[in-house]
Amino acid sequence: MAGLSAAHELAERGFEVHVYERRTRYGGKAASVVISGQDNPSQTGPRGLTGEHGFRFFPGWYRHLPDTMKRIPYRDRTVYDNLVPADVNLLCAYDRDPVRALLRLPTSWKEVKTIASFPGELARLGLTVDDFRFFLSRLWSFLTASEERRVREYDAQTWWEFMQADDRSREFRDYLVVSLTRNTVAAKPKDASAYTIAKVALQTIFDTLTPETLFDRVLNGPTNEVWIDPWVEYLRGLGVRFYQDAELESIEIEDRHITAVRFTRTQTVRNARVRQAFLAAFTREEAELKKELRNLVAAVEAKAPLPSGQDPQYLLEVIDGAWPSPDADAPYDCLDGTTDDGWGREREAAIRNLSAANLTASTRAAVGERLRSRLARYSAIAVDEAYQAASAVIAQAEEEAVRPVEADYYVFALPVEQMAYYVTRSETLQQYDPSLRNIVLLSEHVDWMAGIQFYLKDVVNITRGHIDLLDSEWALTAISQAQFWKDIDLRDRGEGTLRGQVRSILSVDISAWDIKGSLLRKEAYNCTRSEIAREVWHQLKAALNRPGRVPVLTDEMLVDAGRPRSADELPPDSYYLDDSIVDRLDRKRQAIYDKFRSVHFSAAELLRKQANRGEASEASYMYGAPQELNAEPLLVNRVGSYRLRPTTKTAIANMFLAADYVRTNTHLATMEAANEAARAAVNEILTAAGSREPRCEIWPLAEPLEVFRRIDEVLFRRGQRFEDSYGDIPVRVAAGMATAATRVVSSAIDRLLTRKR
Repeated sequence: MAGLSAAHELAERGFEVHVYERRTRYGGKAASVVISGQDNPSQTGPRGLTGEHGFRFFPGWYRHLPDTMKRIPYRDRTVYDNLVPADVNLLCAYDRDPVRALLRLPTSWKEVKTIASFPGELARLGLTVDDFRFFLSRLWSFLTASEERRVREYDAQTWWEFMQADDRSREFRDYLVVSLTRNTVAAKPKDASAYTIAKVALQTIFDTLTPETLFDRVLNGPTNEVWIDPWVEYLRGLGVRFYQDAELESIEIEDRHITAVRFTRTQTVRNARVRQAFLAAFTREEAELKKELRNLVAAVEAKAPLPSGQDPQYLLEVIDGAWPSPDADAPYDCLDGTTDDGWGREREAAIRNLSAANLTASTRAAVGERLRSRLARYSAIAVDEAYQAASAVIAQAEEEAVRPVEADYYVFALPVEQMAYYVTRSETLQQYDPSLRNIVLLSEHVDWMAGIQFYLKDVVNITRGHIDLLDSEWALTAISQAQFWKDIDLRDRGEGTLRGQVRSILSVDISAWDIKGSLLRKEAYNCTRSEIAREVWHQLKAALNRPGRVPVLTDEMLVDAGRPRSADELPPDSYYLDDSIVDRLDRKRQAIYDKFRSVHFSAAELLRKQANRGEASEASYMYGAPQELNAEPLLVNRVGSYRLRPTTKTAIANMFLAADYVRTNTHLATMEAANEAARAAVNEILTAAGSREPRCEIWPLAEPLEVFRRIDEVLFRRGQRFEDSYGDIPVRVAAGMATAATRVVSSAIDRLLTRKR
């Protein structure tokens, strides 16, 4: 997000811009993908449908990102016009009826009734007038506090501590403490900085009370289709050059200037080496491979068509996995198995699977054609030539890796844990700018947040907004997406028997990976991918389905392409788990992420370092534990993180940082913060270049009552507060006015809520 934003601002100001991306797609965590086995390591998921890291969310207080979106053409409008309101949240719990919350002022009589019933609904759930009075009084104290007090006092305590949640009711904790943090950034209230969450809470309230502002907005289609792809196309039109599969290898510095950077084509080299491994194994087992294929061709052709059949697409994937094409970019189901007997076991399993398949006439024809095609390809392959071709690809990639990339200015738009890796590797970087070492410490302030999508054959909308499962063990939030995709017909998507099945997509964010679930009694990171799907589905049903009523979700709603599975598994085509979640014990899937070879991982070490805050030590660039790894952890603004966050400008003259961890007005690690950081970096480049081009606009978060914060600046330096300041007459008068205003506001809210009850 930051990289594309920086490229956008620079290109519009006449700069020549080159963008280097490690992956084969753009957009970072915001990107959506079309699920396919070739491009994606996930072994599950409906081919031809959309998957993503997690649902997108555009609060009303976003200003920088919408401004950029308004400058991206899309058909006869702009990308910004693809934002649509998602304004009715559903607050759910296991043992209570859900509560609907309208997140803006009402525009119809029905919405007026929703607003009018909301206080009564909250009272029914156990929230009291005193709960609201206390909650708002805490926010008032933050609103009127100076920035220096906020950083010194509130960044040093958690949101849980700030709200004194241990002394409040369960209802107060669930609805007023947990919900605010979970729906915004999947943060944990016992970890997240009060400074960060209080800022977001205030913006949420201001958005809700502003008639012209939509607090909650989502995209009207898959992210890349309605936003990222048009953006990249627009930037190409401005002359921006893009390079995929370009992973940063080294940074060369001389006299406080970067003289060059170098990139490796990691994925290209890996694919070529996989092809070489396959060719070597093929040479050893050529006779057996051809025999297996001939026998299967004969068996398939002899088998009479049966009335019931399996998904032909799945059976074709079985063939491609066990007998991959030698010229495929990456035989994804045969990555490391070619070097030992793993490939042989995989072929044995495929033979059993194909032999047991019930084939319809059309399926038999498709399977037979694929088997004959593969046999012909194996008979025609020139092994030596293919091996040399792969060697040539590797040699070219290695030559490119040693070729320096030179520029006037360098913008590093990397995730915090990856930037920390390069800082750790470079003593020169640390020597020229010692403050960069704070990025290494900041990289410890990450946690897991990743999404899973469920694909349903029924229209299931649930609510016109987000769903908060307040007491779900894995801290789930969700949204039913297809209802917002008015121009997307899901029935035209999907491959094989899945085509036409999907009517709804339920996108779920999982935020608590270290808590045991209610079904399997295991932490999410200790579960396999299929177990994660089962547990999340169970928690969704437990929170949304109410006894004695028509269930909102049932197992029968999940699409099913007929793939083999055990009795307790969900259909493997009914869900897609974010591909940043990788099985540590699955060599094939883990091999997709070559960067695991160059980063370190230790959950125990992370916890030890957290107990010794401020102690410099080697960072855990991957955050996780025994079963799963998260290749893309999320910065979560833990206590004390503010002082560790760098600015965009570094002590290296032509090196600039742009990412969501950089210090910005937004403060929260979001797409908005990434965009703002990119603008700040571009402004620094404009200054360094002596450019007369207009600077990028940067807006502070809008907060009323600035006069109170100015007064508190004086009080804070004196060690005083509004209620106990006696320094001099003007300050005492101003402080008295502030205290009186606080009492008036609190009293008015008290009377209003009492009448509502």
